[in-house]
Amino acid sequence: MNQYTLLFAIVLLYQILFILLSLRLYMKSGINPYVFKGGDAIQRLTEKAFRIQFLGLTTYLLGLVLWPELYLHTGPLPWLEILVPDWMGIILTIVGASVALGAQVQMGRSWRIGSSKEKTTLVMTGIFSYSRNPVFLGMILMVVGVTAVIPTAVTISHAATATLAIAIQIRIEERNLLQLLGEHYQEYCERVPRWIKFPLP
Repeated sequence: MNQYTLLFAIVLLYQILFILLSLRLYMKSGINPYVFKGGDAIQRLTEKAFRIQFLGLTTYLLGLVLWPELYLHTGPLPWLEILVPDWMGIILTIVGASVALGAQVQMGRSWRIGSSKEKTTLVMTGIFSYSRNPVFLGMILMVVGVTAVIPTAVTISHAATATLAIAIQIRIEERNLLQLLGEHYQEYCERVPRWIKFPLP
């Protein structure tokens, strides 16, 4: 299995599990976790960016699996390959997917896709005691890992799009949570950083 096939399998499996876990929540509790539809124009824009980014990245990886020469026609940046070995990029992709899925599972009934006006339980334990946004953190690690293995204009643009959309969506969700939960959420923000808290020795 070459690196193209492996990365395609990881990204596709992540997306399948993401959907299945969301469907499981709906089937078990009747809660529809998809709340983008009720958002404002900016949130609908970030939703489109997420869809385009993941669909585009998966399609690009499939294209590389079927036609490896595609790499040469999509703005390759071979000097970036020298900086990060393939195995490190693959590990980063796997870690990112695992963190995102693990956080999604841990959110349980509080899992939502988008920013909801519904008041839910704030998850602050486990991985959420180290990052306020582990799902988004995992997604960024995943696309950065793919870019490290396949540094082209296409993968860099996907990583940049994902990072920008995530940065906007995080701020939308933070504003909404602050309105819903007030001091409880403010205290959590002061204790746990937006991205990651490294444990002190």
